[in-house]
Amino acid sequence: MDLNVTGTVMNLADGKVQIFATAEPMVLEKFISMLFSCPRAVIREIKTRDIPVKHYDDFSIIKYDGRISTAL
Repeated sequence: MDLNVTGTVMNLADGKVQIFATAEPMVLEKFISMLFSCPRAVIREIKTRDIPVKHYDDFSIIKYDGRISTAL
């Protein structure tokens, strides 16, 4: 199912995952609910917050390099 969500995802060293996602609010709600149904991951908690909108051309995987950026 293509929700037309754009942004980035990165696995962090502590086992957490950082996702920056942009889409219409209802689409983001569906995206988040789909994360809980992922058979390849154990999700215990999802924290969300609004940040300034950034344009992404697609949804990309970022390789973790030891630094966490909140300025995406």
